[in-house]
Amino acid sequence: MTVPDLQEPQPDPQPGPLPATNSRSRRPIILAAVVGAGAVAIIASIIGVAVVAFTADRAPDTFEIQGAITLEDNITTSGLPDGYECAGKGGYKDIGPGVAVTVMDEAGTLLAKGAIGTSSGGASGCSLAFTVPSVPRGSQFYKVEVSHRGELTYTEAEAEAGLAFSLG
Repeated sequence: MTVPDLQEPQPDPQPGPLPATNSRSRRPIILAAVVGAGAVAIIASIIGVAVVAFTADRAPDTFEIQGAITLEDNITTSGLPDGYECAGKGGYKDIGPGVAVTVMDEAGTLLAKGAIGTSSGGASGCSLAFTVPSVPRGSQFYKVEVSHRGELTYTEAEAEAGLAFSLG
């Protein structure tokens, strides 16, 4: 018969000091990480500056034409929607709220459309304001027409500066 060993359990041995690590062996890794992070930051900065410079120097691809057509006679001041004090009547009844304003290039290609948006004045004179948004830049000249009243031709600078027409 075998007799079990009845020795008291021994506590786990205390860990001894850790082997010394060489801090010099970690320096190249830390240095590489710092240099890599710095390079990424520099590249991101260069790209950001290039994007800002590229977009800041470019003129918008489109512009807006604002203008007004003034009626000197045949004017009504009644039965108009909000935002309109006056409009044409009789031979000028086509000049009023929401009437189309078109912009074409030198070849007659439709570039943009807008409309009369407000009017002011009274029986002695009526000014109807219009806006044509998103007119593409770069045409040799621009033909602008209110309703079916005939085209008037402008350079880009003239059209962008604002237009004024009169009838009557």
